[in-house]
Amino acid sequence: MEACLTSTKEISEPANDIQIFPNPANQQINIISNSYLEQLNIYSQTGLKVLNEFTPGNSIDVSSLESGLYFIEINTAKNTYKQKLMIR
Repeated sequence: MEACLTSTKEISEPANDIQIFPNPANQQINIISNSYLEQLNIYSQTGLKVLNEFTPGNSIDVSSLESGLYFIEINTAKNTYKQKLMIR
């Protein structure tokens, strides 16, 4: 089993140099960033990693995720950003 996100205390406000939209999402999310994206992880409410992308592009397919609340984590060369993501 992989390490997982276990607390919402770790959630940080989205930084100005990363934008994730739409939120809530249906089929895909779009990411705009001033930084190079190294890795993207999406976790379920129970902390299970449900999506993992290395060197993600600007558009991520989330159509395989069931409706609900998730937590998205984006790693750049400088920082790690975390925020809530709603899938409907």
